[in-house]
Amino acid sequence: MHRWLVLAFLLGGCASAFPKEVMSTVNTAITVEMLRPDPLAFKGQRVMVGGDILSTQPRTDETEIELLARRGAHPYPGARLYLELVRDAGMRCAVVSGSTHMHLLLQQARLTHLIDEYVDGNTARAEHLSRKPAPDMLLAACRQLGLDPERTAVFETTRDGVDAGRAGQFEVVVAVDRHGDALELEAHGADLVVADLGELLERQLGG
Repeated sequence: MHRWLVLAFLLGGCASAFPKEVMSTVNTAITVEMLRPDPLAFKGQRVMVGGDILSTQPRTDETEIELLARRGAHPYPGARLYLELVRDAGMRCAVVSGSTHMHLLLQQARLTHLIDEYVDGNTARAEHLSRKPAPDMLLAACRQLGLDPERTAVFETTRDGVDAGRAGQFEVVVAVDRHGDALELEAHGADLVVADLGELLERQLGG
């Protein structure tokens, strides 16, 4: 029987512990790499860095970065069970994320023992990897795992992530729809769209 070699939960695999009204004020397009060299350019913005929400405020001769809220990392519903079953089946798994705090996030989520490798923002900077929708970071994870993309399933949560999976010629691209974007994720080429990984387990057990 053919088995997928599972790749990644783009953490994404950490569910937001912040209320929607808080998240609606955060500019998620701003990364820590963008913020670090010139925080003044983002004055008045609220940004997500790792598991923290930060606010940048201009002052007379400097920019103050204030911690507004902090959360721990929590797996999406069904993610831990799915990873445990993947581990029991002898499949290897990597996490891919733009965060530069991936090791800490995995520790907070208590998933470290279920993950073989990870590619994060530090890896991207060190290896000059392009961000999604380019497939570079996903392909780097395959190299770390010693797997061919054509024998690997990738789990994504965004349209750019799905595009990256398609561009990398992965065998299967599964989209986890966290924001009601199922139709758009399908239009971008997802082979399967589920609300969470528990739903995927139900489909596999039922089918």
